[in-house]
Amino acid sequence: SLNPKITVNFSEVIMEGANYSGIYIKNLDTGVIINPTSTGISGMILTINGLMNSYGTNYQVNIPAGAVKDVAGNLLAQAYTFNFKTFTDNRPPVVVSTDPASGATGVSLITPITINFSEYITENYYLKYVFLKNLSTGQTVALASITIKGRSLILQPVNYLLQNNVYKVYIPARAVKDGAGNRLESSYIFTFKTLRDETPPNVLYTSPYDHKIGFSTDGTITIIFSEKI
Repeated sequence: SLNPKITVNFSEVIMEGANYSGIYIKNLDTGVIINPTSTGISGMILTINGLMNSYGTNYQVNIPAGAVKDVAGNLLAQAYTFNFKTFTDNRPPVVVSTDPASGATGVSLITPITINFSEYITENYYLKYVFLKNLSTGQTVALASITIKGRSLILQPVNYLLQNNVYKVYIPARAVKDGAGNRLESSYIFTFKTLRDETPPNVLYTSPYDHKIGFSTDGTITIIFSEKI
């Protein structure tokens, strides 16, 4: 896996030696030295953590002579190295859920649309072809933003959705990819229906207020409602 916890088991209880800070990890494919993010000793076990975040990559752990010692003060006599390879990720991201759910009804007119994937994703070339369409009117809905946060793709319409209308979300193949470069293999489509708003608007505030005295003869009369009208 990526960023594994590396453990090294010794023949007896150990503690830090004079060269303990010399422990390092090397990317054998690039030659880059990686300093451990943390190391620790518990009894006979040395634990090493490092940022090994490349798929299908060869790494080498280097424990220099003198890095550890036993309780009698005897230092590790010779350097110890061993190699391993991170797994190759050939699995493309897939959609695992959406909000609103496919086929949902009574969906809010102002909620963003979220598509959740099986793994962390990044933008790919075809992301620009993502769209939201109102199937009741046949019109494509303008999107204020298309953003990616972790495993989620989020669509934010410019305006409120229309009540009691059916909408379709279209995510084309290759719109997103994972950290290994695997792209979404197939397009993903789902539909939902917005709620029917049966609550009438109410007057919240007026200017001038009721029974106001001394309002200017050329003043502007304003009436504020509880919702967009």
